[in-house]
Amino acid sequence: MKKVRNKYKLYKSFSTTLTFALSVYAALMILNLIGSMAYFAGTVDNNITDNKSAVGFILAFIYLIVLTPCSYLCWFRPLYKAFR
Repeated sequence: MKKVRNKYKLYKSFSTTLTFALSVYAALMILNLIGSMAYFAGTVDNNITDNKSAVGFILAFIYLIVLTPCSYLCWFRPLYKAFR
């Protein structure tokens, strides 16, 4: 009985840590998008934009839209199921 409780306690703490890590990752991706948007808006001068800032903004948007769900599917979900 004691082993079952310890296993459940370990599983609960591990799943909580994984959820926190995924939340931090998603927050960093949002912060990346906001920072690149600010950089893109700051480089606009008389309707001439810097190509690097535009590419950075587009990549930040793609990273947020594509990589956040992929990180859930590829590492969070399998680890969550493995410790279940």
